[in-house]
Amino acid sequence: GYYKMRGYMFDITSSKDLEIQNFQVHTLHDGSVKKTINVYAREGTFWQGRREEDWHLIGRVATPGSGYGNYKSLPEGTITPITIHRRKVYAIYIHCDDCFLLATMGESGFNKAYVKTKDLLARNGRGMLDLFGASLRRSYNWSGAIEYVVTQI
Repeated sequence: GYYKMRGYMFDITSSKDLEIQNFQVHTLHDGSVKKTINVYAREGTFWQGRREEDWHLIGRVATPGSGYGNYKSLPEGTITPITIHRRKVYAIYIHCDDCFLLATMGESGFNKAYVKTKDLLARNGRGMLDLFGASLRRSYNWSGAIEYVVTQI
């Protein structure tokens, strides 16, 4: 099943240089009402940056939700694309001001791989209850998708 939270922090690494162009999110609310989604990024792991000043806001948009069990791309142009250099760790934080994002329960412990493609590795992370405040105690797997292109082979 899914667990609801206001936001989700997780780490990614890549085997090639690539550019993240967008995200697909999984929200509890459906498309009948718009809610505000914020996307933050930082170089380094999310564990090194738990305060707002440690992050860069790369996108903010009011958008209809996807509804339970569905992913939905953020509107085109929502985020400033970010370059992910191979073998470096980057953290992503997706937060909803006035709705819930959905995630699945992660393995016990943090920083374990849960999605791996030939180009990208995403690790389990932290569910957040407040923007940069309280968090859930165990690890979760983000329920969404990363839209990217490889920039260097």
